[in-house]
Amino acid sequence: METVNPPETQTLPPVIKPEGLAGLMEVSTRTLRRWELKGLVPRPFLVGSQKYWGRDEVLDWMSCQCPNRSLWERMRPKYRRKAN
Repeated sequence: METVNPPETQTLPPVIKPEGLAGLMEVSTRTLRRWELKGLVPRPFLVGSQKYWGRDEVLDWMSCQCPNRSLWERMRPKYRRKAN
């Protein structure tokens, strides 16, 4: 059976800026920043000084009910999407 992503996730770019992740999670960027500092969201990667999250990792993390970062980093290899 093929899974279909909700419309809002179908248009996500491959990398997500903080504003995009906050919008996806329906929180403010300030709340996202606090969650990031507390280790409640996946670790972002940096390009220069700008933070980004990978779309596939965020969607996998959300499908696992948003575990905290330390738990997610232990679980993540099991949930990696296979390249088509």
